[in-house]
Amino acid sequence: MIINVEELIYIYIGVCISMLIFNVCIIFYRKAQYKKFKIRTEDISNLINQQLEHIANQEPIEPNIQIRLGQMLSMPNKLMAFHEAIEDAFKKDASVVQEYLFNSRQVFSTLAVKYMQKDDMRKAYFAYLMSRYKVCQNLEQDVIINTMLQLIVTKSAYCRENALKALYSFGNEKNVLSALILINEKQIFHHEKLLADGLLSFEGDKSRLGALLWKHFNEFNSDIQVAIVKYMHAVSDQYKEEFYSLLIKKDTNKEVKVSIIRYFGKYEYEPMQSFLYNALTEDSNDWELIAISASVIRTYKSNESVEALKKAMNHSNWYIRYNAAESLNALRKNYNELASIYNGTDRFARDMLLYQDERNRIKVKAKQEGLSP
Repeated sequence: MIINVEELIYIYIGVCISMLIFNVCIIFYRKAQYKKFKIRTEDISNLINQQLEHIANQEPIEPNIQIRLGQMLSMPNKLMAFHEAIEDAFKKDASVVQEYLFNSRQVFSTLAVKYMQKDDMRKAYFAYLMSRYKVCQNLEQDVIINTMLQLIVTKSAYCRENALKALYSFGNEKNVLSALILINEKQIFHHEKLLADGLLSFEGDKSRLGALLWKHFNEFNSDIQVAIVKYMHAVSDQYKEEFYSLLIKKDTNKEVKVSIIRYFGKYEYEPMQSFLYNALTEDSNDWELIAISASVIRTYKSNESVEALKKAMNHSNWYIRYNAAESLNALRKNYNELASIYNGTDRFARDMLLYQDERNRIKVKAKQEGLSP
């Protein structure tokens, strides 16, 4: 069958017209859906406002409205409308809304059981709302908490991450520990950066959480250990001795060691001076440890640190030379002190120092001209 040019043009025009009709239909459909959503939101908002008015007047909320809301919110589209209505109410009086949400914990407990029977997307959305609403704040046991712990072991990373966020927002350190133990025991991969950032969002007593995590530190795999060290790096200087003991053990995981060395870049600890000096001056195949040591040693200002950095400048690894030159620059060493490198035979070391000098001059000039962020 041969199609001539004229027929081909007609087919093309037909396809274009069909696509146009389809797009117009989609536009009208979305407008209709949005209109329905706004109507649902307004209906739910009216119910919520009645309850908020009771709370503002220090009166008990109406059980019948709560029962009605519980029945409505089992449908995801109405749960989304509830979310929209609550967000609007938060803008007016957050404290009253938060009290209402806490008093609605029984409704959400029932919904938690129902949403566990739905697909991963809806489970993840429900977990997100729990992290936003904080309905179990400062509680150790609840149906909702148990549901969040069940979501930890699902295959969906979205469910797991939102469930963790909910547990962080509830502010009970024992529940966070239980979640990490589950991840460890079930050998679930959850990136250490997500874990570290999540721990930092914990809304309870961070020092108590730190103490509890350290108590169970050796029970966790290396990814979780790295996340814990990063958490401690941000919140506490009380673990210098413990981390140093862990650092000098030969069987400690390398990634954990790297995180610990960074910890001592923020919290100065005298025994680390010798550790960093030895890392930079002794022959070793662990270039990652040497590179991070070259960066951290700038915290420990001494002639020994400078000499160690000078030696590191001759290392064959680019990253080690880069960090060493950056540290020497940060220590504000002048030309005379580094003459052995500038006038030496190692061209790579000299070029790296010159590069860092130029980089620093550009930064200073940009700051003076108001161009730096």
